[in-house]
Amino acid sequence: MDALAFKTALEQATPNLDALFKIGLSQKEAMDIIAGFEMRERLGQVNSRLPDTVLRDLFAQYDASNVELGMVRLCEVPEEVACGWMIGKVETDYLFLDTLSGEIEVKDRADVANAIWKCAQDGACLLAALANAAKYLSACILEDQSGSHFQQQTLRRCTTLAGGAPYVDFYRMLLGLA
Repeated sequence: MDALAFKTALEQATPNLDALFKIGLSQKEAMDIIAGFEMRERLGQVNSRLPDTVLRDLFAQYDASNVELGMVRLCEVPEEVACGWMIGKVETDYLFLDTLSGEIEVKDRADVANAIWKCAQDGACLLAALANAAKYLSACILEDQSGSHFQQQTLRRCTTLAGGAPYVDFYRMLLGLA
């Protein structure tokens, strides 16, 4: 999945404002949730040496810092660190592009040598899996989906999109199955 397709997928997954009001959310609460699915086009160019072309395009074309999918929050601008790039956070830990393997992982903020979860085989796979998870997470806002066929189907699809079995634990956590 490329940056534009990810933006479009998030727009399609965004919960409807009226539906959010119907479940009792205030205007501010509803707008905060909707903002978590929005990526804004950048006015100025952001140059990056990110080795993953899909992620480089994402951060060059869009400010994705509003995107919040479960515990995943993307950075405004990726930050180069030892052995890779921090592209976001998962709670307080780092969503990390490993430059040696090209994989996306969650690294312990206290010890970046420690990978907590493997997330995707590359940036395109990460965006595809997160876009799929966004549909599920949006549906959960409006109605409890735990224990549903939709939940299991979403887990299988996210895992496949991410690159297979090595990534299942991350999506199990993200979808609330852990």
